[in-house]
Amino acid sequence: MAEKTETDLDDQLLPIVRTGIRVMVWSLGVIIGLNNAGYDVGAVLAGFGIGGLAFALAAQDTVANIFGGITIFVQKPFKTGDLISIEEHKMIVVEIGLRTTTLNDYYYNHVIMIPNGKFISSKITNISRYPGYVRYEDLYLSPISTADQVDLAIKLISDILHNHPELDFGDRIRINDLEKSPCLHFYYSIHKFSERYRVRTEVGLAIMRAFEQHNLKLALPTQYRVVDSFESGIYG
Repeated sequence: MAEKTETDLDDQLLPIVRTGIRVMVWSLGVIIGLNNAGYDVGAVLAGFGIGGLAFALAAQDTVANIFGGITIFVQKPFKTGDLISIEEHKMIVVEIGLRTTTLNDYYYNHVIMIPNGKFISSKITNISRYPGYVRYEDLYLSPISTADQVDLAIKLISDILHNHPELDFGDRIRINDLEKSPCLHFYYSIHKFSERYRVRTEVGLAIMRAFEQHNLKLALPTQYRVVDSFESGIYG
């Protein structure tokens, strides 16, 4: 039933409901078992109450994590499947639990479980909340490039980015540095975050082909620095 619905809320709540039902069933089973075995269940529960107070004092972190989980469900800073940045680490949200949230490392796909209390005290950037993807690039031309060649390179890159149907560009290219070799700085916005890899590849290949056709050379060793939108801090 959860898979058939359009919202992600039930997908997040289902694991918590499942765990809660299991705890309730086991608790009732233990109580009924003790009662059938002849124990005074009321006295046992009273003892649990005194011990529970001491346990609660020792489990403050767990309580904080549970409240953190409730905060995540109420405020919805992210949902399952979102790409987020927490303490400069990029993570994909796999599952949101009541005490911990399971994440996958963006670069290495490692499974990481983070206590929910951590999200309350940390800076979180929801990269997926922005529907597109902003790409920043620095392209270094050969140090012996002439002014006409630099001007041609700017026009070629500008035409490629203006004519691609899946991104927005505008006039966002400039000479950023002339100290060692001409550095062209530009950025563009891809419409769909999920298509970022394909569009980036198409743009890169188009620039390479255009440069090869006009005999434009890059600096040696080739310098082509890229800064992703979430690494630049533009979204918080």
